[in-house]
Amino acid sequence: MGDENVITENLGIGGWFGDTAEGGASAICQTVCSPCMLCVAIILVFYGEYNYVKDMNNIYTINEDMVDSVTSYETANDGLPVAFFTNSITSTDITDPDFGNKVEDAIGVLRKGYMRIASVSTRTSNNQKITECKTTWSSGTGTRGTNTACSPGGSQSLAYNDKNFRGPCDTGGCDADLTGSFTADGFSVDDAFLIDDYTGRTTASVPSTSTWNGTWSQWITTGTGAADTKWFDCGTFLANNYRSTHSSSCGSNGYTSSSGGERYDQSVTWEVYGIPSDGLTICSKQEAGGTFAALKSNGNYDIMIKGKKTQADCIEIMQDEATATVWMFRIIGFILFWCAFCMLFSIVSFLADRVGQLIPCGIGQGLEDMIQCAITIVTCPPACACWLFWFALAWLVFRPLIGGLVFVVSICLFGGMYYLYQQTKDPEKDGKVNAEMGGTQNLYEQQQNDAAPAPQQQQQQQQQGGFMNNMMNQANQYVNASPWAANQQPQQAPPQMNTGMQDLNNDGIPDQYQNNLPPNFAAAVDQSSNRVYWINYNTNPPSSQWNDPRGVVGPPPTGY
Repeated sequence: MGDENVITENLGIGGWFGDTAEGGASAICQTVCSPCMLCVAIILVFYGEYNYVKDMNNIYTINEDMVDSVTSYETANDGLPVAFFTNSITSTDITDPDFGNKVEDAIGVLRKGYMRIASVSTRTSNNQKITECKTTWSSGTGTRGTNTACSPGGSQSLAYNDKNFRGPCDTGGCDADLTGSFTADGFSVDDAFLIDDYTGRTTASVPSTSTWNGTWSQWITTGTGAADTKWFDCGTFLANNYRSTHSSSCGSNGYTSSSGGERYDQSVTWEVYGIPSDGLTICSKQEAGGTFAALKSNGNYDIMIKGKKTQADCIEIMQDEATATVWMFRIIGFILFWCAFCMLFSIVSFLADRVGQLIPCGIGQGLEDMIQCAITIVTCPPACACWLFWFALAWLVFRPLIGGLVFVVSICLFGGMYYLYQQTKDPEKDGKVNAEMGGTQNLYEQQQNDAAPAPQQQQQQQQQGGFMNNMMNQANQYVNASPWAANQQPQQAPPQMNTGMQDLNNDGIPDQYQNNLPPNFAAAVDQSSNRVYWINYNTNPPSSQWNDPRGVVGPPPTGY
């Protein structure tokens, strides 16, 4: 039976429509389920923060009550957390009840079994259905089924993953946790929660089968009396090739994920956690009689680690693990938020896939990949924003002091950014106006000299033309003046102040240019040109302009 096989089928028009209907239904389902994914993400974020606050509170009380530098059992410490160190460990032998091999001087042993099973995957590309069957190592027997791709040459539909593990393993797997026990300085340790913690923090060794004792050798000689249960000694593991030849299959080892062997080959390895030469430390609750119990009932904080550790070391490990756990929830929560937003675009992704299937030469696949990439990029910012909102809200709920400050600061930050954005939109243009006004002052003085008569000429014209002529000149000057913008120059000169005009408030500016101004406007005189301009205090910073903000001609000048 071949280890790997690939079958390609042309779907045709009917297959394309059938695949389209199936894919469309899946896309609609994903779109509808995206709010559920958002809810799951919110729950994970909240649970992670809740669990972190609970862990930190528990660790605080443990630290307050813990007795440091304990080296032997003392009744005065019963019921209290202790940091116990020992280098005098006497362990019992651990015997595998199934295979019969005995391991000495070990705290714990893990038996790991593997079978090489079939893995079937199906994908669609260029309106072709591609079914692939390949073998891989697994700790279980895999999902059973039938498929043509899993037969030699793809000629017939055969069953796959229809074999069990060989005895003495269970039919569905061969893993086992063999917990040991030891005594040290008045303490007796056989607690699974401590030994499992130790095996999780320690690198195991895989000893040679020559160091084993017990009755395990029967499985490599006669099995249980039937030839098909015979195992082979491979130096550090046992192997069974599950084939009728029953030849040695030591080249196929699932523990090292080797590529050798064929389907249904099996291997069993024993990981041994021995007694550390530099001693070990236990941070747990001491019980009467020299035993240990869990520090807290609502969390796992007990530690058994090799080497000498202090109370501070144990507390630091607990805090680091609590931090790692909450960050795991945060990252998973963010990924779920992102996936949920991507699922909202499932219809778009589905349409891209359907259209891409009709375009040959890989162009359709490239187009589909581009759209998928665009969806991923577009959905990232809203996913980040949503995650940040619920993360801040979770802090506000579970850590009000810190969370409240963070929430207020974040709101003020976003509000300040929005305010600055609104305030800098128009003033930026006004800044250009003021800069150009200052930079072109000499140009305006020249234009004013060209456009407006000299004071002596103006006085002669007023005397010759009389009151009505002067008033008409002033009106034409205001009406024909163009607004002073950043990209243009005034077509008419700004009004020139006449010292003979009425000035009741004695501020040096004729009342004609100050009466009936809009709110927050003020008139002023440019000393270099003796021309009137207006200041607009409604903008921030204030801006200036040559044109009259009233839009009408003021009262006629007096004093002529």
